[in-house]
Amino acid sequence: MPNKWTVLIILVLLAGAASLAVLVFFKDDPLTEAEARTLVNSQYSGTITSLKETRADGEHLFIAELEEKGALYSLSVDAEAGKIKELKKIKDFDEKRSVSVTKTEAKKIAEEQYQGEIESLFYVESEQAYSIRLVSGKEEISLKIDSSSGKILSENRKTIGSNPKVKLTEEQAIEIARKEAKGEVGDLDLEEEDGRLYYEIEIENGENETTVQVDAFTGAVLSVSVED
Repeated sequence: MPNKWTVLIILVLLAGAASLAVLVFFKDDPLTEAEARTLVNSQYSGTITSLKETRADGEHLFIAELEEKGALYSLSVDAEAGKIKELKKIKDFDEKRSVSVTKTEAKKIAEEQYQGEIESLFYVESEQAYSIRLVSGKEEISLKIDSSSGKILSENRKTIGSNPKVKLTEEQAIEIARKEAKGEVGDLDLEEEDGRLYYEIEIENGENETTVQVDAFTGAVLSVSVED
């Protein structure tokens, strides 16, 4: 039969082992990526667009980018402490303005102000403006009209001179150019070189810009160039 000291020693050893087990069991481990994401989502209603783990200067952090209420934020999560350490705004997003000026109203604005004949009119989504070309007397006038306010953003005048009237409309030239490149028409100009009239059309698709030259009489594609 074990004496009382033996029993006491065994109890002390068991108590120590139990204490160690408790400490190991309840040890705070660093946050995982999933836990860091959950922490951010629990405190902010925006959308996490990126989350990266980093270790620098003795710190273990998760750096997140968050879109919320029309702005982009950067925040850091302390993985060891399990809390958000810093939050700062990176930038505000430009909200698209509503198109309150119709195509018919833009045409009326141009005709009333310049007393000319509309040759072409189309909407440029990337600029949120109408591009208009009209002829007034011996002048060809190119305009940009804001689709939200109706304000004239730009005006370019060019003397027509003795150049014969082109056979191709701008809409027809754009249709031909779009067979060469897909995207949004950014700009369109009627140019002349060595007595030849041609349309120079810029088409943007978000990744690159394609410039297409179309003969204003025959509709032939003269050149196609792409810029990244």
